[in-house]
Amino acid sequence: MIVSILGADIRNDKGIWHTNDIKMSDSDCTPEIVSFRVVAAAHVEKANPEAIFFVQGGWGGWQNPSRPSIASVMKRELQELGVPAEKILMDEKSEKTFSQLCILQNFVSLQPVDAVTVLSNVWHLPRIAALLKHTRELDILRTYHPTLIGAEDVLLAADLAKWNDKVAMAQNHSAMQKIIAAEAMGVKQIQDGTYKFGS
Repeated sequence: MIVSILGADIRNDKGIWHTNDIKMSDSDCTPEIVSFRVVAAAHVEKANPEAIFFVQGGWGGWQNPSRPSIASVMKRELQELGVPAEKILMDEKSEKTFSQLCILQNFVSLQPVDAVTVLSNVWHLPRIAALLKHTRELDILRTYHPTLIGAEDVLLAADLAKWNDKVAMAQNHSAMQKIIAAEAMGVKQIQDGTYKFGS
């Protein structure tokens, strides 16, 4: 079982890089809450000890030599949550959702893979599903019938009392409403053939 964790953004907090979190989200930081994906992946690992995790994300277009790759930050955080290093593989080349899926496709096509799972935030899943359904470049990946998992769903199932308020805070953030609207527009553009690949 290969579990792809799609990366999005990281933040420098007092010299230490992290996937972005609620406490880092302010007027200058959209609350994608990528940290939800990492914590959810740790729960998935506990339930599926045979899983291999493929953390994905390069430098996000930044040309700062002191900035680590998104994948390397996610790998470190997974290890801090107890996931063994040997079970975490990195893609440090992809930058956007479509390129992440293309690299995932290349990766699984070279492995003896019995199942593929893609883990991201719930607001991201409809666009991932649309790309898989409508994009000819992902024909091979589609044959694996990837399972799409929402990080928030995993966290709420694991500990509702702990995560309910945090998930609600993220989803109700004004910036998140803009993200959700943009995602819906992206799905529509994929379906009608006007989508600009690279996002």
